[in-house]
Amino acid sequence: MKSTPSHLRNLGIQIEWKEFANSSLSNALYVSMRRAIVSGKIPPGTPIKEMDISRETGVSRTPVREAVRKLESECLLLRMPGRKLVVTRPNRTEMAEIFLVRSVLEGLAGRIACSKINSTHIESLKKIERMMKRGAKEKQLSLSIKSNLEFHKLIVDICDISVLSETLKRFWDTVRMMSMANLDDNSWIHTSIKEHKEIIDALEKKNGSAAERLIRKHVIHAGKIFTHTGSRAEKQGKKDSGRLRSE
Repeated sequence: MKSTPSHLRNLGIQIEWKEFANSSLSNALYVSMRRAIVSGKIPPGTPIKEMDISRETGVSRTPVREAVRKLESECLLLRMPGRKLVVTRPNRTEMAEIFLVRSVLEGLAGRIACSKINSTHIESLKKIERMMKRGAKEKQLSLSIKSNLEFHKLIVDICDISVLSETLKRFWDTVRMMSMANLDDNSWIHTSIKEHKEIIDALEKKNGSAAERLIRKHVIHAGKIFTHTGSRAEKQGKKDSGRLRSE
C-alpha cells in the first residue's frame, strides 16, 4: 500500500489510499488536495508545483495534471503570470460579491425551507448551534467555522433544490478556506449565534418572509466581517504575487 510522502503531509495533503481503492489516481489526488485546500491546511497563496507532486507521490504527470485542471475549473487553484500555480486567494471585492450573492440565494432558501421544515430539522439546527458554542468556549476556531457553514448548508438542503445547493457549494468552499486563513479569533461567533437563533425561531414558526429577511441580514453582516479582515488577506496576496513573479 502506498504511503503519503512526508512533504505532502507537511503541506496538509494526506491521501488515504484505502478510501480510493476503487478510484482513479487523478480522483484520489483531486479529492485529497481539495480537502486540504478547503480546510485551510494549504493556505491561500501557497505555490503548487505539478512536477513536485508527481515526484513526491510517485504518480505520473498525467493524473496530477488532471487533478490540477479540475481544481482550476473550480477556481480553487489559479494560474499566475509565468504559468505559476497557486491556491486561490480572493480579494475583498470578490469576497463582497460572494456574500452579496449568498445573501440573496440563502434568503430565498430560508423562505422555501419554511414550507418543508419539520421538528427533526429544527433540532438538527439547534444541535449545530450547540457545536458552535462549544467551539467558541473551547477556542476551537475550526469547529466554529465548520459548524457555521453546516448551519447554512442544512437550510439549503431542506429546500431540496439541487441547482441551489450546487451553486452555493462553491461559495461555501471559498468562505471556509478564507475563514481558516483570516479569522484568527472567535469574537464574531457570539453575534453569529444570536442571529442564528433568530433565524431558527422564524423557521420554527414557518414565517417565510422573516426567515428570508433575517438570513439576508445575517449573511450581509458576515460579509462585512470578511471585508474588514480581507484587507489583511489582500495585502498578503499582493505580497505573494510579487514574490511569485520574481521567482
